[in-house]
Amino acid sequence: MSTDEHAGTGRGKRFLLVYAAVLAGILVASTAAAGASVAAGPRVSAVLSDPAAATTVSGSRVIFTANQALAEVSATQVEIEPEVPFTVDTAGRDVGVRLAEPLQDGTRYTLTISDVVGRSGGPSSTFSTSLETPRAEAFLLERSPDDDRIYRTTLDGATEETVFEHPRIEDFRSSPRGLVVALRTEQGDSELVVVREDGRVDEVRLPAVGRLARLQLSDSGDRFAYTWTDPSVEGIPVRDSVVFLGSISAPDAKPEQLDLGTSDPRIDDFRFVQGTTSLLLVTRGDDLLLADPVAEGEPVTLGKASIIDDVSRTEAVAYVRTAEGPQIVDLRDGSRTPAAGADPQFGQPFAAEEVTGNGTLLTYLRLSDSGELEGQTVVMRAPSVDSRVIAEVATTDAILQVCAAPSGRWVGVVVAPDIAANPLDDAILAMPETVETRIFSLESDDTQVMPGLAISWCRAPAS
Repeated sequence: MSTDEHAGTGRGKRFLLVYAAVLAGILVASTAAAGASVAAGPRVSAVLSDPAAATTVSGSRVIFTANQALAEVSATQVEIEPEVPFTVDTAGRDVGVRLAEPLQDGTRYTLTISDVVGRSGGPSSTFSTSLETPRAEAFLLERSPDDDRIYRTTLDGATEETVFEHPRIEDFRSSPRGLVVALRTEQGDSELVVVREDGRVDEVRLPAVGRLARLQLSDSGDRFAYTWTDPSVEGIPVRDSVVFLGSISAPDAKPEQLDLGTSDPRIDDFRFVQGTTSLLLVTRGDDLLLADPVAEGEPVTLGKASIIDDVSRTEAVAYVRTAEGPQIVDLRDGSRTPAAGADPQFGQPFAAEEVTGNGTLLTYLRLSDSGELEGQTVVMRAPSVDSRVIAEVATTDAILQVCAAPSGRWVGVVVAPDIAANPLDDAILAMPETVETRIFSLESDDTQVMPGLAISWCRAPAS
């Protein structure tokens, strides 16, 4: 064997020895680091939250990511100040806290998880974070003889910004992913667009040429739905007020028609049901249906109703109008209770909705013996608390809609002043030419008046 061969063999052996030593060192270091991590307890490597979105929807999450896999975290280990109902789940290195109610605007929340332990055991740690929610804002639609506009405003009216303009805006809904806006063309047909935060406008694919109405968004802010009517053929539309669904994240996708089986497909009102894939609907024949476009089978019939005023953000109940007055329907079994009875002071209850953390918001009409309107009052009612008058509206004005903010801190009352001298405009969703939204604080006596309607708290159009 040559000298060069001996040298090559020696170099190869030395390389293997050095490589083995380095590899052993890496393994020892990795083991030591892992041991040190376990010995020190879990540490937070990232926290994911969206405080702004958490003020508008229930079900938002705060997710802690740790540097190691975690043992199961229970609800008793979690504390939120100020208090908010929640659930907690653990998966690998993540522990998520789901908030069951929308957060209050302009508030600092502290979330603490105590005694967090790694899956392999060892010392415990405390995870903590703070969420600073922004001051409340709202979007409103203001129509005019020229261009209509959607504008964003602070609730004191000090800051106002036009975010979208068009010759005819029919309606809109607000989501964290942008505004979903229904438009009318010069030919009188409907268009639907998504106006993104950066001002980009995406056109949404519709079933055909025709008209949409009752535009709504799911509480998750992605799914939207509307009723659709085709142009009439010999006086009869092929599809009349049928429900279609789509997604903000896929505006080009073909819209999906809701299959109601043998039930009447003509829908006069509907709502998304929070935390589910279901919709609650009122048919042309006043049947109240619960339908799930994901599951197979016929929709469930829950009796009769004429209008859906609200679906709870926190419970499986809905507030509906009936011939007997507003009722609360349990969506699990269809059982009903009156939302409120007649009150000598206020008259007959007309509509009702839930206000997060405060009770039930009721709209009362007081009529004379001859049937003339004598009073209109918006009242907050809660168990074991005296009824509180939120707003009194003159009988010369018309209440078009009442909506509470998701946080439960504000109420918007949409009013058409001097209704006798306030003619309807030419929109598909026709409204009096002059409309204003009166915003009431539930924590003070502050009241603001904003021009326009369709305040972004409202989850459905005015009825």
